[in-house]
Formats: sequence, structure tokens, C-alpha cells
Amino acid sequence: MSNTVFTKLLRYKEAARFTRHAKRSTMSPADIDQALRVLNIEPLYGHSSAHAPAFRRAVPQHTLSQSVYFLEDEEIDFDKALKEETIIVPPPVRYTAHWLAIEGIQPLVPENPTTPAETKAAGTTQGPSSPKARKQGTAVPTPNSGAPAPTPSAATLVKHVLPRELQLYHDRLSSALVSGNERKRTAALSSLRADAGLQALLPYLIRWVGETVVRVLKGEGASHVGDDGSDDEAMFGSDELDRAKLDIMLDALKALLDNKTLFVEPYLHQIMPPVLSILLTASLGSSASFSSFEANPPPRHVRMHAASLLSHVLNLHGPTYPSLGARVMKTLILGATAPGRQRGTREGALRGLAALGRVAAGRALIGAHALKTIEGEIETEAGSESIEDLVQGATVAIHALHPIPTPTSQLWGEPQIRPLEPSSEEDRVLLDKLSEYFGQFFTMRVIVGAEHAQWAHGLLEAIESSKAEYLADAVASAK
Repeated sequence: MSNTVFTKLLRYKEAARFTRHAKRSTMSPADIDQALRVLNIEPLYGHSSAHAPAFRRAVPQHTLSQSVYFLEDEEIDFDKALKEETIIVPPPVRYTAHWLAIEGIQPLVPENPTTPAETKAAGTTQGPSSPKARKQGTAVPTPNSGAPAPTPSAATLVKHVLPRELQLYHDRLSSALVSGNERKRTAALSSLRADAGLQALLPYLIRWVGETVVRVLKGEGASHVGDDGSDDEAMFGSDELDRAKLDIMLDALKALLDNKTLFVEPYLHQIMPPVLSILLTASLGSSASFSSFEANPPPRHVRMHAASLLSHVLNLHGPTYPSLGARVMKTLILGATAPGRQRGTREGALRGLAALGRVAAGRALIGAHALKTIEGEIETEAGSESIEDLVQGATVAIHALHPIPTPTSQLWGEPQIRPLEPSSEEDRVLLDKLSEYFGQFFTMRVIVGAEHAQWAHGLLEAIESSKAEYLADAVASAK
């Protein structure tokens, strides 16, 4: 190998002599060819130009001077050059980034290749002897023609199969959630809240929660057999377990949302229906059989839990999906103002609007006059349990508009809070203005019942400052 290198270096050394003789600093392929010719070696082909440069001799004027040789340049005709077609220089290569796939789904952007068009079902269902095929001129193979019959191609459906371990986990988890054992239920919720390997199980858990909520709201009970073989339905009784199961399902959804390792965004359209169904259902039973929050929480508590979870979902994923909050708000306003809705639906809508915040509550109470609409339906039945729950929902919604200020401690005695007096001229004018937005019934029950004149004045100021915005939104939604 050293002999070969030594021979190559000698050739380069000989070529460097021609480079120095031509007074150049860079070696060219012609120098290599000249060196090989001097060494009587066959030259390398393909590296030098096939056309030798043409030199022209310039005869000197003085006889003592030597002739000068120079490369002859090609003469360019400007008229011909202007008439020739201009060559457009292509733009340089540029690089940009784009999403090839997001969670296994290829986005429809120009950079990604288009998916091939799917074959129409008509091509597979219609045989070659169909009238449409004969009309299009399709050849119909006969048994004696010898032509091979076309074989219909069907796309293979890939079924997602859970591992055996996850199937057992799903069964044990669902059994522990609806069981009467508080310790097992707490452990199951902790597992949903903290385990990192539940992404493959997430759609099945959300679907199970939705199906359980539907069965409970239909009155089917959705009983589940525990690990010890005992029936949970017989443990608590069907009437008492309904609202408890709804409360547990809300806890399960909250635990899944709080799990930082789960990607929940693709399943929001499956999470929202159970929450809104619990919140806006017409009836969750009566509070007469209330014994404890664990065994049979009251309907008011279940609706408050659903409203809190709804607010939690919007706080987590509302910035990512701006239209989510607007759609939920529109649904709640419709539940609070649409004619013919039940009192339970009205109460749930008011609690949900209050949980969404001041803007949502204002658009319903001020822009859509929700309480004045409800007032016309309950004037003749004041005092019943459903009316009291509705008053509680209206109270929460009004407090969302302008919260009652916390009394500050003073140096001498308790803080002075003046109650409203309808007999006073000033307070009567204030109550009349508030009645224009909330109706006479809710004004007397909520505003006067609060016994806080300073808060009532602040509430009216908050309404007046935001009334234009609420009314504009109401007009836009009506159009």
C-alpha cells in the first residue's frame, strides 16, 4: 500500500510543476493530464474539456516585441440576445416544518400526501350483471367464456383488543367504584387519578361511565356484583343508590381529568354528555329519603357536583377549544329559558351558569331574562321542595353576578349591615329596578332575604355597567 501511495504522490508532484509553470496556485485536471503524458501513462478520461481553448495571436507593432496569444472570446449579438427567451432561475430550496400526524391522525395540510379515494360501496354491492353495469358497458363473464370472475376486495377491519391484564383491571375497577365498600372506592379513584398506564383503557372507562349514567337516569339501576358475590343493589336499595352512583361517576370523571398522564382531549365529546345529563335532568328524585351523603346524597348536592365538574372541564380545556365554553353556555341558557322545561332542568342550568362565572350568569339573567321566564311558571306553587331548590339555584346565579362582600372587622363592635326595607322609598326604588331583571318573586326571596342593602346597591351597579354587553349578546343569539 505504501508503494501505491508513493507512486501517486510522484504523479501529483509532476503535476505541481505544470501548475507552477502556468503561474497558478490551484491544480487543474489539465495539469494531471500533462503529468501523465510526460510519465508515459494513459491519461484519465472524462475530467478535461473535450474542446480545447482557441487562442488568437496578436502581432506586435514593434518588431522587437514578441507575439501575444490570448483566448478568443465569443462575440454576442445584442439584438439576438434580447430576442431570446429568458431563463427563469428557480427559487432556492426552502425547508419548513409541518405536522405529519397528530395522535395517529394525518392532518389535511398541503404538505401531507392526499389519501387515495375510497372505492364506492356501489362497485362492490352491484354485480357485473346489474343494469348499471350493463349500461356502462361492463363485460359480463359467463361460465363458458373462460374469463376469470372478478373477486370483490373487502377492507380488513382492525379490532382493538385489550390485554388480559387491562381487562381484569377494568372489571375490578368498575366493581370497586360501584361497591358499597368505601375503602375500595377510594382506592379505585386514587388509581384513576394517579396511574400512568391507563391510556389504552381510557375510552372504555369513559364509555362505561356514560352507559352507567344513562341506565341510572332511566331508572334501570345499573347494579353490579361485587368481588365477594354480593349484589350492591341489595346492599343499599335501588332508590337510595341511584344518586350515589351518579355522584360516583362524577368522581370517576374528575379523577380521569386530574390524571396528568392521560390525553383526554379526543374524548371530551364523550365526557360532556354524562355531566350535562346529570346537571340538566328533569328529576333526581326526592330529598325525603336522604340519610347520608355517602349512601344517598340529595339532588341538590348531585347537581352542584356536576356543575363543579363542568367548570373544571372548561378551566382545563377551554383555552385549547374556545368554542367549547360557548356551546356549553348556549345549552345552559336554553335549559334555563326555553319554555316547557322542568324545574330540575331550570335549577341545573342556573347552577351550571353560576359555576361558569359572572359572564355566563349575566348573559342568562340579564340578557335572556331567565328568572323572569321562570317566575311565570312557579307563582302558584311556592313552598314546594322543587321551588326551594330552584330558589337556591337562582341565589347562586345572582351571587355569581356580584358576590356578597365579606364583612371586615372593626375596632368597635360588629360591622353594621343594613337590611333592605321595602317600606323605604329608596329601597323600594332599588327593588323595583332589580325586579325588572330578576322578577318580583326572586327579588323578594333572594335580594330581600339576603338582608344586605350595600350588596343590593352593588349588584345594581354591576348590572348597569354590564347591561349593554349582555343585551348585545342576547340580540346576537336571537338572530
